[in-house]
Amino acid sequence: MKAYSVVFAEFEITANAPNAIVGPYVYEDMASAVERVFDYVKDRVRASHIDYFSEEAASLEIDIFDTVQDDDEPVSEEEFDTICGKLTVYRKVRMVDWYFDFRNDSEMHAFFEIKNHVIGE
Repeated sequence: MKAYSVVFAEFEITANAPNAIVGPYVYEDMASAVERVFDYVKDRVRASHIDYFSEEAASLEIDIFDTVQDDDEPVSEEEFDTICGKLTVYRKVRMVDWYFDFRNDSEMHAFFEIKNHVIGE
């Protein structure tokens, strides 16, 4: 039997790291593990990073222009939710990778890890 664990964190360098770690959570399939960390990322991006996401979407292979009504205006929260609802597991992983890389800088630590485990063999 396979299982997938997910752990992630985002915290200021001066903060107490163990208090910031989320997980581990264990899932029977990879898609569910990805969904757990993706939900976190989606909420964080919606709250304050939609503009950065919009700038990077093409490099993440995410097409926002079939959803955005006016490409001269910033992506709205509703449009962002629609875009996220159409993403494949692969593109969700790309977005999660981007987010944690984007947030990991000289003032913040940010990481996630999804591991595959074989149980009972």
